[in-house]
Amino acid sequence: MRVRSGEGCGAGVVAAARQPRGTTPRGQLRGVRPGGLTPRCDFDSDGDRSMTYGNPVPRTFGNRRKESAMPRPLRFAPPGVPLHIIQRGNDRSTTFRVASDFDRYLGILLDESRRAECAIHAYVVMSNHVHLLATPATRGAASRMMQAIGRRYVPYVNLRHFRTGALWEGRFKSSAITSERHLLVCSKYIELNPVRAGMVEGPLDYARSSYRANAYGHADALITPHALYTALGATPSARQFAYRALFESTMDTNTLFGIRQALRRGRALDGHVWQRSDVVAAR
Repeated sequence: MRVRSGEGCGAGVVAAARQPRGTTPRGQLRGVRPGGLTPRCDFDSDGDRSMTYGNPVPRTFGNRRKESAMPRPLRFAPPGVPLHIIQRGNDRSTTFRVASDFDRYLGILLDESRRAECAIHAYVVMSNHVHLLATPATRGAASRMMQAIGRRYVPYVNLRHFRTGALWEGRFKSSAITSERHLLVCSKYIELNPVRAGMVEGPLDYARSSYRANAYGHADALITPHALYTALGATPSARQFAYRALFESTMDTNTLFGIRQALRRGRALDGHVWQRSDVVAAR
């Protein structure tokens, strides 16, 4: 078969037409269409397969290319070291809509923290995220606890509110607290969340946190006092008084920034207080 070059066909087609059957034009890979277009197997919305031609498009996950995807970093959570844990709703959407949602979650947290042997020292349950200060007794205990909570709470929410899809924004984030002086600071950060959010005037006004137990001795089965909290005073009333005194001063900007950066990057909150200049210099 012979094709004239002036009839709308490219040079590549002409060259291909002149080749004997079963051969490939010089400089052209087998299976590649003229013009650099490669056959690609696509699937439509019903899962049916169809052949199309075009340049290969790398598969993506969200806004990341598959070839550039990196493995998840290992979580630094040694046994006996307190962890600051945060878990947010997917796209920061509401995860606790009514009072019964808060109660159900706290009940599940109590069960699973005991089963996984994670001591809870402080917590706050907001409308779209949760903060925990917990010490795992064994390796992987925090992960087991959070996974078990998800397996129980997510089906409850989906059934209760007639919803589907992901509830949480990926896996939880955590930061190990390896400096003793930061443990009570982190507890204060957690219990002041409703105040910073403008929901209440003081931490005592928010019922779904550990402040009432730590500062006033209200009964809370979830709370296991940390040794540093116990060292605040010889008696419960002395410890509570000393703990309330921590809230008389505001948290400075660098401390807030350091806690948030440690959580965001999954690194330990150690004796070094992060500052904005540290992050800028590291870029």
